[in-house]
Amino acid sequence: MEVTNELVNGWNPQIYKIAKGLKLENCELEDVCQELRMVFVRIARRFDATRGVDFHTYLYRGLYNTAATLIHKQKQIELNAVRNELVNQCLTSQIDHFDYVQTEIDSYIQMADLSFDAKFYLEKTLDGYRRGELMSQVGGPYRWSKLRKELKTKFSFLLEEQND
Repeated sequence: MEVTNELVNGWNPQIYKIAKGLKLENCELEDVCQELRMVFVRIARRFDATRGVDFHTYLYRGLYNTAATLIHKQKQIELNAVRNELVNQCLTSQIDHFDYVQTEIDSYIQMADLSFDAKFYLEKTLDGYRRGELMSQVGGPYRWSKLRKELKTKFSFLLEEQND
C-alpha cells in the first residue's frame, strides 16, 4: 500500500487515542504518538490485500502489539529500577555483615594455628582461585592435597561445634 501524508493524517486521531490510553510514565504523549506513526508507516507498507485481511484489522493489531511492547518495556524499566535498588540495599547491608564475617574468619584462622602455606592456600581460595590455579600456586597436586588435609584437620573443631 502506498503511504501518503493524507493516509497518516487520517489515522492521527486513532493513533492519538491509542497513545493516550497507554499512560506510560516518563514518556511524552507526542513521543508515543510518533512511535506509533512510524509503526503505522511500516504496517501500511507491508500490508498485502491479497491475504484476505482487512487493512483496519491488520493496522489495529500491529498498533496494539506495539502498544503492548511499549508497556512491557516500561514495566521492565520499572522492575530493573526496583531490582537495582534492592541489590544496592543488599550490598550495603552485606558490607556490614562482611566485616563481621571477616573478623570471625580471622579469629578462626588464628585459633587454628595454620602454617604459612595453609594461610596462603586459604587466602587464595577465599579470593576465588579455582582448583587448577591453586595447584599451580601451592606447588602442584601433591602439595595442594596436603594443604587441604591440614585445613580440614585444623578446622575440624568448627564442625564438632556445629554438631553439638
